[in-house]
Amino acid sequence: MANGYHSRSPEEFREYLKSLNKDSKTKSWRNVLIFIDILLLLLVLYMASKKINPSVNINYKSSSRINLNSLQLYLTKSNISPPDSVGYFLFVANKSNTEKSFGKDLKLGLQVKSETGMECLKKEFLLTEKKINPGISENFSFFFEKIPELDLPDDCKSVYKKPAFPRTIDTIFKKKYRIDTILLIEEKNGEKKELVLTDDNW
Repeated sequence: MANGYHSRSPEEFREYLKSLNKDSKTKSWRNVLIFIDILLLLLVLYMASKKINPSVNINYKSSSRINLNSLQLYLTKSNISPPDSVGYFLFVANKSNTEKSFGKDLKLGLQVKSETGMECLKKEFLLTEKKINPGISENFSFFFEKIPELDLPDDCKSVYKKPAFPRTIDTIFKKKYRIDTILLIEEKNGEKKELVLTDDNW
């Protein structure tokens, strides 16, 4: 005969229903445990990927790319800086078939400006020359201390982003200007190029 309930006494029928209920509870707990195991496995894989590939800690909101002597350049901001500092990475990729050098005879200036044109911060950097093989990318890092929000002009204060909610008197009545970060690159011959991170914040 097929499996299931057959003609039995009321007591046997009640026992049969109890056994079905026990099976369903066991299956529910088993499903919960499997779900938790999957979440833990995903967490372990995420932590392992961060350990193996530290570049996942870089915020990949980047500037547009420019070409300079067969090298492709773009700027990104780091999201692993200490709370009172801010950092940026200049990535330089060699798209040619020969070894290239980068960093010699270059002047770099980093500016943080509001959309009104106010200069909120200006820094100059010197680079150590690097040899870059064909098809390889190198990066240069720039880290500096943040200017406290209270010390910034009103046009520059929105570099410290405030959450949209809950809305405060500050966010309701004060205009927030867009802040851009600009990396100026000046070559030996005086030619200038720039990389811009729009709508930047600390």
